[in-house]
Amino acid sequence: MMIRTLSTFSAVFFSFSLLFQTCKPKAAVTANPDKTRIDSLENEMRLATEKNPAEPDLRLAMFLAQAYQNYQVKYPDDSISPKYMFKAGQVIENVFNDKARAGEIYYDIYKKYPKSKSAPYALFMTGNLYHTIADSAHAMEMLQFFLAKYPDHELKTDAMALIRSMGGAPDTSSRPVKELPMNPL
Repeated sequence: MMIRTLSTFSAVFFSFSLLFQTCKPKAAVTANPDKTRIDSLENEMRLATEKNPAEPDLRLAMFLAQAYQNYQVKYPDDSISPKYMFKAGQVIENVFNDKARAGEIYYDIYKKYPKSKSAPYALFMTGNLYHTIADSAHAMEMLQFFLAKYPDHELKTDAMALIRSMGGAPDTSSRPVKELPMNPL
């Protein structure tokens, strides 16, 4: 009798186990580990900056900028890639003060992702960085290209002001947009 009860109990337990396993909701799709790493690094960077805003953690900033760039290389068709590249440019520009490298990254965003939301900002930043490093000729060329390509963009006024500050006259005509200027950086 005892063996039969144990046998019945085992069969019922086994049946319930199978039932629960088959009815268990599927686990959520595993998050992209590269994006998870970036999220973690961004959080660490935010905390480090809150703790000591005057002195950024250069090692952490380097890892973060590299993670952004690696993401774009690994996932070039992901819609977040241009945003990550823009963030890489910001880190390199603001933390490492490497204006030339940041300009290259911004320019690359426009070349690789011309239809992304980041493209006009990246193009404007390229011109702005040329202005910052006192390369007026290239700054004007990029900013004029920006105005021709995005005549109604929210940064239009800023681009025009930069061009005027360098002694130029903003070209706001509606003539056809020429090809993207070559990046001399």
